[in-house]
Amino acid sequence: MQVREKRFEAGESRSGETGSRREETGSRCRVSRSSFIFSSILDPRSSLLLALLLILLAVSSCAGPPAARRTSRTPSASVPDKTLPESPPPTPPAPAPGVPSPQDQVTEPRQEATPRSVASLRLTEQARNLLEAGNTDQAIRTLERAMNLNPSNGQNFYYLSEAWLKKKNYRQAEEFNRLAAIHLKTDASWMARVAEQAERIKRSKQ
Repeated sequence: MQVREKRFEAGESRSGETGSRREETGSRCRVSRSSFIFSSILDPRSSLLLALLLILLAVSSCAGPPAARRTSRTPSASVPDKTLPESPPPTPPAPAPGVPSPQDQVTEPRQEATPRSVASLRLTEQARNLLEAGNTDQAIRTLERAMNLNPSNGQNFYYLSEAWLKKKNYRQAEEFNRLAAIHLKTDASWMARVAEQAERIKRSKQ
């Protein structure tokens, strides 16, 4: 029994020494860690690295939102459609030299058929038949009556020129031929007859 008690006491003393050694080792480790941290803080290189790390963190946190804003796509400005100018209206072709344009051509108003003009035409027809029948003096009197009813009837002047040509009064024939050309200038068929009459008057005078 005494031997067992001695062994137990020896074991307890050993365990106590082991525990004290562990506590001493732990305290030494804590002291070494704290001294390492303290020495790291006091080390200028470590403080410089820490400062750089803090600066990088601050820069990255500040640069984050603008980068996000830069990555956002800006809407493109709408470009208005360019409308082509309207082509000018085509200009009408210029009239040939010597040919009057439609605007320059003045059309004479047609005379309305009045009772006097109708009566004048009937007398003109009677005078023509009298000339063909050889009644020159009666034809001249009939034509003078027709001319009083309608002085602008160029056919009266034409047949009066024929009547005076038959009577060989060339001066009167030329005068009435000239008046016929004035009043019948818009009628191509009658103007051809007036021109042929003027040639006959010239030949008769020779």
